[in-house]
Amino acid sequence: MNNIFTKRTVAAALAVLCVAGTVPSGIASNGFWGINAVTAYADAGSGYTSIANVHEVATLDEFLEAANNADDCDIIRLTDSFDLTGDHTINNSNSFTVDFNGNTIWYDSMEKGNTQSYLYLNNADTHITFLDSGHNGGMFAENPRVVRFIKIRKGTVEILSGNYTGGLDISRTESNDAHIYIKGGYFDLQNDDNDGPFYRNGSGQYFLTGGYFTERTNLKKYISAPEEGHEYYDINDDTYSFGIRKTDAVSINSKSLMIEPIADQKYTGSKIKPPVKIKTSSGILNENVDFTVSYDENIDVGTATVYINGIGNFYGSTTVTFNIKELPKYDIPTDIKAPFGSTLADVELPKAENGTWKWENSDTKVGDVGTKKFNAVFVPNDTEHYLTVDDIEVPVTVYHTYKKVGAVEPTCTNNGNILFYICSDGKYYTDNKGINEVAPEDVVIPAKGHTFDDPEWTWSDMSSTAAITAKATFKCKECRYCDVLDAKVTARIVDPTYTANGRYVYNAVVKFDGKTYTDTMEVDIPKLELTYVAEVEPTCLKDGHISYWYDGVNNKYFADAKGETEISKEKTVIEATGHDLGKPVWKWSEDHSSATLSSTCSKCNSVVGTTALIKSVTTEPTYTSDGKIVYTASAKLEGKVYTDTQEVRIPKLVYNAPEITYEQGYGAVKLSWKEIEGADKYAIVAYISGRWSIIGENKSTSFVINDLKEGQEYKVAVITYAYGNWVTDVSNAIVVSPKVTTTKYPAVKNIEYNEEYHQFRLTWTKVKDAEKYGVAVYLAGRWVILDQNISASTPYFTSPKLKAGQTYKMVICAKVGGKWGTSALNSRAFTVTVK
Repeated sequence: MNNIFTKRTVAAALAVLCVAGTVPSGIASNGFWGINAVTAYADAGSGYTSIANVHEVATLDEFLEAANNADDCDIIRLTDSFDLTGDHTINNSNSFTVDFNGNTIWYDSMEKGNTQSYLYLNNADTHITFLDSGHNGGMFAENPRVVRFIKIRKGTVEILSGNYTGGLDISRTESNDAHIYIKGGYFDLQNDDNDGPFYRNGSGQYFLTGGYFTERTNLKKYISAPEEGHEYYDINDDTYSFGIRKTDAVSINSKSLMIEPIADQKYTGSKIKPPVKIKTSSGILNENVDFTVSYDENIDVGTATVYINGIGNFYGSTTVTFNIKELPKYDIPTDIKAPFGSTLADVELPKAENGTWKWENSDTKVGDVGTKKFNAVFVPNDTEHYLTVDDIEVPVTVYHTYKKVGAVEPTCTNNGNILFYICSDGKYYTDNKGINEVAPEDVVIPAKGHTFDDPEWTWSDMSSTAAITAKATFKCKECRYCDVLDAKVTARIVDPTYTANGRYVYNAVVKFDGKTYTDTMEVDIPKLELTYVAEVEPTCLKDGHISYWYDGVNNKYFADAKGETEISKEKTVIEATGHDLGKPVWKWSEDHSSATLSSTCSKCNSVVGTTALIKSVTTEPTYTSDGKIVYTASAKLEGKVYTDTQEVRIPKLVYNAPEITYEQGYGAVKLSWKEIEGADKYAIVAYISGRWSIIGENKSTSFVINDLKEGQEYKVAVITYAYGNWVTDVSNAIVVSPKVTTTKYPAVKNIEYNEEYHQFRLTWTKVKDAEKYGVAVYLAGRWVILDQNISASTPYFTSPKLKAGQTYKMVICAKVGGKWGTSALNSRAFTVTVK
């Protein structure tokens, strides 16, 4: 029951991987065909719990025992290299992984001829994935006559990484139930047997999507191309000359990929294999799906190397390194104290002989009083060989502090205080031991307040035109403090007369500290004065006035010198008499763009004039009549509106009949002419029975006349309809005639194409007295007759269905007087390209 549950779980995981595209589909390529194959891998950085059991083996017997009993997803890890001689069967219906872990299976035999030492699979459910998480591990033919490493009758082998140096072959398949997936690894052969590293004994299915190969593997000779969507590519390596990759694969060295640096690792005495994380803009790559890794020099203290090879959607190789270091020796600091309210940045750690202490987060607050632990970091002096240690808990004792505040006497405005102490927890005490606590308000001595005399008054400049203001200044008897208030100022006026002065009386009032204070200020106003203004007679344009007395200060007018009788300014005015104008005179500019109107006054002889407003109406000329521009001037003079009109003639347009050209056609001609300015349309006219008749109209500059008789001439012309009238000038008349339909040899008139059925139809000119027509095509260096029984009355030929894009050289011949006209075939030949 447990075995069934595990298989279902793995099957679900494998299905997810298939959907994600981590394995190739079954496709046919170069005789290699087959089905899907997948392997489930545990991702160390994914957060999922691995379901794999790891079997560590050091001998062939241990390896075979583990391989025949491994459960789904188990890992067989070699801890040492061992020899393999003879054939050994693995009969296991589960999927598991073999990790060479930097070790090698040495294939050997004492035989002098071809040696049959190999692993044999004969179970269709067996699925073994080979990889090498160490470096330079894999399979090696110690005897170069070893025929193969793996022989499969039934089952699946998947190679992700490792070195495979065979004798004659790497693998052999013997049925269509045998599947081999080459996704990565390095492959070489010691002997050339001309059939490549992957031998198929009649049947078997190979899928080549990755890996690196030497020239002597003869892979390209045996398999001209890898799986569909993949390609061979050259690599810069002294041993391995080419590899296999997807055609759109991304280099593992691409700038679009970011390999995260590997942190320093703790020395354990065993092989250390930290996970490799590679990021792209769309996510994180999966180990053994997008890339493989192997580790070297990863046991002792020093620098270890990680070899990374791209597989699947990635290709190429690169390396990264990481450091293996020992843990340093250190003593956790004690007796560390910190004041309440401080942070770890304020707490000093002791010095050590072999390193330096520092807080992991110096911004951390120490918190309440008491002893607690905070994380510190120990950085050894020798960082090359020793690790920096994090998360070391160091005890810290937190205590209170007390700040003394001296006694302060109060002032008029500021409070004073008694002597007291402020604890680091914010509480107030009258002692520095934290015994006698007091409230914050109990340490305060209130301010005494100010004592003021009567105010000093300050008035603004009385001669200024601005509003009059006043300020009251109150000074404290105890201190130098002053309080300045803006007073509320009111005013009353004693008006002046023309015999006595007046005055402004200002009263200022303020309220301060519950009392009202006042002050008064007076300013004289001079008595009023009158000025005599003599009478002035009016003119045509300017008003006059009577005599009067004027008060310039108050802008008042009086009829008497004492200012007793006031009159309005309007009563002083004598209105202007106005002009007495004669007959108006118009004057136009030469281009009629402007005009003036003027007249002379009979009383003052002044000339009064103005510029007129000009409007124009244009009647455009045509090819049959003149045009004109009518200018109308309008002007106002002394309140009256006057108008005048001028007319300018525009000569009619010059018409040049369009020159006509024509092209001959069979039973038709095509007329062409240049466009006439202003034309709305054209009429084509023919001279028939002694008069011109319209045979067609057109808005374009060409026209085809059809149904013309061969050998007959026609006189035609083109007239124009413009500006609302027909211009019946036929001076451009020409004589036309259609093409002759009979020729010495048949000439192609038209080729029609049928793109759906890839056919064409030829139409040609008739030959006089022709009895039949024939069509021939030039094939293989000679003319081949297609049809020689075409009726003289139906000069056309339809081809059979042909291949699109094919071009043929053809010729048409006529039979006259019982003889075929086959002269000058090459010069008369033409080509047809099928569509």
